[in-house]
Amino acid sequence: MTEAIDFWEREMYGTNLETRESEFFFVRDILYVDMFSPKSNYRIPRFHTKTASYQATLTMEEVKYGLTFLTKLDTGTMVNMHNVETVEDLKWRLMVSFKECNKRIEVAYSRKPILKHLIEPKK
Repeated sequence: MTEAIDFWEREMYGTNLETRESEFFFVRDILYVDMFSPKSNYRIPRFHTKTASYQATLTMEEVKYGLTFLTKLDTGTMVNMHNVETVEDLKWRLMVSFKECNKRIEVAYSRKPILKHLIEPKK
């Protein structure tokens, strides 16, 4: 039964269609979900609660607003720095490796100053 309780306590992140601000809302508050078209030939889920309607968050600006713990490391990339294991300096680019998995991403070399403490020393 604890799984059901945990599920109902989960939060989702979306853009409030009235205020245009990104915010969290509880799964338990969803009344219904429908599809809507913010532009032609493009449909996304819209979540309706008693107090507001939300669309899925679509822009990095909306993500940055609500997920303030993320750090911008490139034009289209924001990273949870708590999950970064190492950074490799590849001369003109930086390669970020994440803890406990084999995922790696390339990020802007200009971000080297904020990643310096994670850069692996050359062998």
